Amino acid sequence: MLTTVCFDVGETLVDETPHWAAWAQWLEVPLFTLAGAMGGLNARGRDHREAVALLQPGRTFEQERAARVSARAPWPRPLLYEDALPCLATLRTDGWQLVVGGNQPVAYQEMLAGLDLPSTS
Repeated sequence: MLTTVCFDVGETLVDETPHWAAWAQWLEVPLFTLAGAMGGLNARGRDHREAVALLQPGRTFEQERAARVSARAPWPRPLLYEDALPCLATLRTDGWQLVVGGNQPVAYQEMLAGLDLPSTS
């Protein structure tokens, strides 16, 4: 008998559009261009962070992340999809155990901690 529902964070519970838009702005490319590069990498089983080198030859994700931190560039706050909390509340009321997991930045973890959900690491 099934007792547990597992949710991935990104693009399931949380709208990551503002996060990726900030990255596109930092890299000085249109959001659609960044999304296309990441989608192409994903389709080939590659790491989405390789998009930085594709769009800005000679630069790496790690370098750009460090530069963003150093420049104190703003990181958008994670936004739950409008229906995420009602969905989770209904599942809890119906007796389901909820598990949330993902590989998002720390800010997402802090936001999700306020939801009192178990999570995987």
